[in-house]
Amino acid sequence: MEKQLVLQFELLPENLQQEVLDYIEFLVKKYVNSRQTKKETAISVKKLDPFAHSTPIQCDMTEDLTHVKPFAHVKNSAEYAKELREKAWERR
Repeated sequence: MEKQLVLQFELLPENLQQEVLDYIEFLVKKYVNSRQTKKETAISVKKLDPFAHSTPIQCDMTEDLTHVKPFAHVKNSAEYAKELREKAWERR
């Protein structure tokens, strides 16, 4: 069977021979050496502590907001959510 494959390969034009070789190389890398290539391409990244690299947000709360009722204008929450989605996707 190998001899038949080699004979068929030799009958192909040169540009197709190169494509066949490239495809065989792709398959070998993907299936035969998949464990080796995963180990070779693994990147070690040091995890950072988010608390060491962040700062708390400081806001001046001088305004009295006890009378503010967010979304008080919304009568039908399902319809409001639908409108927001449509606006987000610019369907209107």
